[in-house]
Amino acid sequence: MEDILSVLIPFEGIEAISIGGSRALGLASATSDFDIVLHTRDANCFANNDLIKALEQLGEGCKLTKTPALISAEKGGQKFEFFLKDLPSIERDVEQARQGKFKWFIKPLFPHGDLSTTPLAHLAHLDCMFDRSGALKRVRDAVTPMPPALVTSLLQYFSVQMDITVIHALKVNKYADLQYLVALSSQFVFFFDILMFALNDTYPVLEKGGARLVQRLPKLPEQYADALRVLLPVDGTLSLDEAHTAMQALNTQVQTMVKDKLSVMTGVRS
Repeated sequence: MEDILSVLIPFEGIEAISIGGSRALGLASATSDFDIVLHTRDANCFANNDLIKALEQLGEGCKLTKTPALISAEKGGQKFEFFLKDLPSIERDVEQARQGKFKWFIKPLFPHGDLSTTPLAHLAHLDCMFDRSGALKRVRDAVTPMPPALVTSLLQYFSVQMDITVIHALKVNKYADLQYLVALSSQFVFFFDILMFALNDTYPVLEKGGARLVQRLPKLPEQYADALRVLLPVDGTLSLDEAHTAMQALNTQVQTMVKDKLSVMTGVRS
C-alpha cells in the first residue's frame, strides 16, 4: 500500500486517497480486494491515463489490468481496484441530502434499484489514507451524522412503498403466480433494509454485504430474522401462507417503528 501511495500522492490533482468497499465496511476477508478511491477536485486534473502512468512507475512487480470500466492492479499478492471520484459531485450530493432530497433509480447489478445517497454511504465509511488539504474531512463532516431531513424523507417514502408491496403480495394466492410473489418478497426485503438503516440514522448500503450490516444495527424488529428466512428461503421454497403471514407481521412492526421515530423527530425539531 505504501508503494502505491508514494506514486499517487505527488499528483496535485489528487485531493485525497481512501479505501472503500468491503474493507471500509468491515466485511472483508483476507483475500478481498482493496478498493482505492482517488478524490479529485477537477476531473481534468487527473484521469485514468494519469493513473496508469503513475502505477507503471511501480515496475514489473505491479501487474496492471485496464478495461474501459475499471483499472486494477496486483502487487505483492494483493489486488487493488481504483475508482476516481470528484469532490464537487459529492458536495452536490451532500447539499441534496441536507435538504432531504434523494432519488431512487434503476441501475445495472442492483435488482431493485439504487439510491442517490449511495455515494454518501460510501463517504461515511471510507478509511482515509491521505487528505491533502482536509477537503475530504470537511465534506464528510458536513454529512455526518445523517441529516434529519433525509432520515425523514426516506422513512416517509419507503414505508409507503413497503405497504404497497404487501398489498400486492397478499393478492397472490395461486402457486401459478408464485414467481410474482418471490419478486415481491425480495422487493419487500429491499425496502425493509432501507428503513432499518434510516431508523438507525445510517446511510443505506444496498450493495453486496449491505444485508449483513443490517444485522448489526441496534434497532431491529423482534423476530425479524425468522421472517426474512421465510421470505428469502435458502432452498428456494416459498410458502404462500407463510410468506403472507411473515410479511404482514414484519410490516406492522416496521410501520410502528417508523411512526414512533417520526413522532420523536418532530418533537425534537419543534
